[in-house]
Amino acid sequence: MIRRLLATAATAAALQFTLAAPALAAPPPIEAYGALPALEQVEISPDGQKIAFIATVGGTRALGVRSLAGQDLGGVRLGDQKVRDIRWGDDGHVLITTSMTTNVAFAAGGYYFDKGEHYTAQSYDIAKRSFVTLLDHGASTTSNITRIKGNVTNSNMVLGAPEIRMVDGQPTVLVGGYDKEYNGVWFKIDLKTGQGRLFNENFGVLDEAGQVVAKEEYYEDEGRWRLMAREGTNWKELYVDEDARIDTPSLLGAGRKPGTVLMAVPEKTANVIYEVTLATGARTKLSFGDLGEGVPFHDGRTGRLLGFTFTGETDTEVVFLDDALAKSWASIRAGFKNSRVSIQSWTPDFKKWVIETEGPNDAGSVLLVDLVAGKASKLGGAYPAVPGDAVNEVRLVHYKAADGLDIPAYLTLPRGREAKNLALIVLPHGGPATRDYPGFDWWAQALASRGYAVLQPQYRGSDGFGPEFLAAGYGEYGRKMQTDLSDGVRWLAKDGVIDPKRVCIAGASYGGSAALGGATLDTGVYRCASAVAGVADIDWKMADLKEKEGQGDTQSNRFWTRYMGPRESWASISPIKHVDRVTIPVQLIHGKDDVVVPIQHSYRFRDAMKAAGKTVEFTELGGEDHWLSRGETRVAMLQAQIAFLEKHNPPN
Repeated sequence: MIRRLLATAATAAALQFTLAAPALAAPPPIEAYGALPALEQVEISPDGQKIAFIATVGGTRALGVRSLAGQDLGGVRLGDQKVRDIRWGDDGHVLITTSMTTNVAFAAGGYYFDKGEHYTAQSYDIAKRSFVTLLDHGASTTSNITRIKGNVTNSNMVLGAPEIRMVDGQPTVLVGGYDKEYNGVWFKIDLKTGQGRLFNENFGVLDEAGQVVAKEEYYEDEGRWRLMAREGTNWKELYVDEDARIDTPSLLGAGRKPGTVLMAVPEKTANVIYEVTLATGARTKLSFGDLGEGVPFHDGRTGRLLGFTFTGETDTEVVFLDDALAKSWASIRAGFKNSRVSIQSWTPDFKKWVIETEGPNDAGSVLLVDLVAGKASKLGGAYPAVPGDAVNEVRLVHYKAADGLDIPAYLTLPRGREAKNLALIVLPHGGPATRDYPGFDWWAQALASRGYAVLQPQYRGSDGFGPEFLAAGYGEYGRKMQTDLSDGVRWLAKDGVIDPKRVCIAGASYGGSAALGGATLDTGVYRCASAVAGVADIDWKMADLKEKEGQGDTQSNRFWTRYMGPRESWASISPIKHVDRVTIPVQLIHGKDDVVVPIQHSYRFRDAMKAAGKTVEFTELGGEDHWLSRGETRVAMLQAQIAFLEKHNPPN
């Protein structure tokens, strides 16, 4: 079954690849958009002869392994496990990192982790077609805990995905875990048994030999961050930020040369990346001209810095440090001129690459590029049930907020319809300090497929558009961040693109909060509001943060207060305090396992609406987290939301 998901397509000369699809009489079903990607996280093996991937088979997640010649080499269904990362440990083992929403308590010392998203990792043996769990030494199936024995970890929880380094000339898998004092350390893994032995008693940046050369420390109460470098058996302080109460510097991995690391420092004009020489502490500011803030990426097998990515308003640019790699990437990119191209994996010799493309007629295609053979082969698609001619047009637009601030936005238009007098769904992103990206957005595309125009405003306070734009959102939660959305509605109405009497608002996380704000704070704009995992009660949210993190002045509390303003103003922007102002139908959708915005927010808002005699619908997603990680419940969310929107704001 897995093999059938990855039928190899014909290749074209000079890496040219064109997607084609038959005409559609009707839009794809909602499941085509809501299902988790049919193919993702495709990793090519070090020997360049095999690929491992995550697929959705009959609604269930599965790991698959096959040769490039098409031979099925293994596969296993993963059920409801949420796969966060896969990579090759060696040519015979695939490493899978998954997460689970759960409570964790340690057997030794009674140490307890609050309910949250906790990670574990497994090794899949291709020859045996079997799994072992990393750092698992006879753990209880109920507590997920083992006792400490010598230098072996007491829990199979991991601190992120495993890394591979050359230790004593051999590729070695290292994974972050906990020691007996619950500190982060590195363990060396036996891929056959999954057992780990303490490799390094510190947790930080690994050099190419697997040794920790630098680490960061943060003292939350003081708001103090520092960069530490190893000096023999001791540690020395290289850099300290005494005023990192909200925005902290961050350690980004190895630098361009051995003995250096990268450090990002938030500054007033930009987030600046410095290369720090560990021996002396000397810092070199890296400049990227007009490209903006770069995100470094490293080779997963060596930790070596390869280059930087820069995401703009319409595309993502990749800059390689090595000239040969830069030329290889340029030749690949030239073959897909009209597509947005991202890199998934590569072989150690960089002769074979796995990439994903998105474009005007492409819902996401995964391809293997062979530079030696000079060809590209299609491995599969992320959303194969959405053919090219069903992909709706996405435009980058700009409009002015009421105070003159320029707001970028993505406008998705339904295919086959004139951009005139359309029904509109405003779909703000979560965060708020995040952003939407150009490319195929399954949620926006699903709504557009039903005949709606979809506006995704990058409201003030969004990240990725410069520090000044980000800072413009401080103190504007429920205020100008809210009216930035309705300003976009008025702009589209002025140009005649949409009918201002047929507009609804929907979103998740902060976007869900903004949807509630559209019903309670910025009224008279929308016909209905659909909130997924939205904050309804700000006072209760902040009290819940303090309960989870302690009564001190935590970084999370400082972050949210910066956006929300002083405590005495919270009631003015808290949706639950203004239910009396609601005049439109409201829908609430929430995951039962949400540990970011607890489902009680939707319970409380629902009860307040009912008590006030207002129209409210509620959909509970059992077993779902904050991020809509499960395909079944993601589809359920879309089905419920689209039915609600079509009832209260028909697209025709």
